[in-house]
Amino acid sequence: MYNPKQFQVSEIAPIHALIRAHNFGILVTQHEGAPFATHLPF
Repeated sequence: MYNPKQFQVSEIAPIHALIRAHNFGILVTQHEGAPFATHLPF
């Protein structure tokens, strides 16, 4: 995935803080022609 330079994070600490604050993600796929969201823990 292309990540523009202005959105790149070179330090790991802010990434870890974001994951601690928002400890799940949503994987969106398609099931029988409809969007399907799966919550995933980080």
